[in-house]
Amino acid sequence: MTAQEIYNTYLSVSRGFKNKPWKPRKDFTGFDKTESGVMCLRLELFFKRFPQINPKDFLIAPYKLYKDEDYFDLKFYLTQKAISCYTIVQKNKQDELPDSDNQISFILESIKFVATKCVSKKINFKQYCTSKAGYVYEPILDYMENNISIYFLLALPNFDTIFDSMPEQDKEIYLKNVFKDVVKFKLRLNTSVKAKKILTESIKRLNLLD
Repeated sequence: MTAQEIYNTYLSVSRGFKNKPWKPRKDFTGFDKTESGVMCLRLELFFKRFPQINPKDFLIAPYKLYKDEDYFDLKFYLTQKAISCYTIVQKNKQDELPDSDNQISFILESIKFVATKCVSKKINFKQYCTSKAGYVYEPILDYMENNISIYFLLALPNFDTIFDSMPEQDKEIYLKNVFKDVVKFKLRLNTSVKAKKILTESIKRLNLLD
């Protein structure tokens, strides 16, 4: 996401999240020399350094955490507090049950992401599940980069093989707090209604990809 796109996303969040009217900026002549432009350039570098962070989710996070606050300026997003807000909101999101609206939405996004990736790389779903980048399985990297949800990862037919093959230190690095609670998340998925059905049917369809 470019600095200009970050700025317009910031406008959409700071105004739109509070149901206030807003218009995207179209003329960015000299923008990089303004205070807002410099801050957006810094945010652009930040998002490039941490590709697992979704810029829009990052900008929305403080509004979700501090519901009584009406406005967060661009300077706020360059602080450690902004990173903490994002971390807390993402953890709360992950702790939601698989049938929650947020989780279902993320599962659907995960399915679309993997289908698109298979088509673009001209591989089938089985090849995706077993492919590696270096010595790390590709689905694990996709999970770490926030491209697929924990429930999509757990639903992979070879997840247990992947998990059991990982050294303990890698489980902690790539799965973070989840690796100690895999059984808990599996139980949640197995006792879910909507999430389990969506994943079961979608994986059947993904297996048909050539």
